[in-house]
Amino acid sequence: MFSATAPRFYTWLSVTPSDSATLNEVGSAIRAVGAGTIVYEDGDGNAISTSLAAGEIFPTSVTKIRATGTSATGLLVAYGFNVDRT
Repeated sequence: MFSATAPRFYTWLSVTPSDSATLNEVGSAIRAVGAGTIVYEDGDGNAISTSLAAGEIFPTSVTKIRATGTSATGLLVAYGFNVDRT
């Protein structure tokens, strides 16, 4: 059973920024190992630019991380779901 209040479990996968390739599924957060700017597309297809500090986890809906405009390095995308343990 899924629950909005249950703990989050994530799988983090490395992502290479691309202006054409989309992710296999919608991610739920982005993490940058090296600080910089990321340009990504959210679940609604909007292009968004934001800056991340090294190691920062940025919760968001993400379908693509664009190469153009992205300077952050070591990008990881989280795929997660809620699990109700009751």
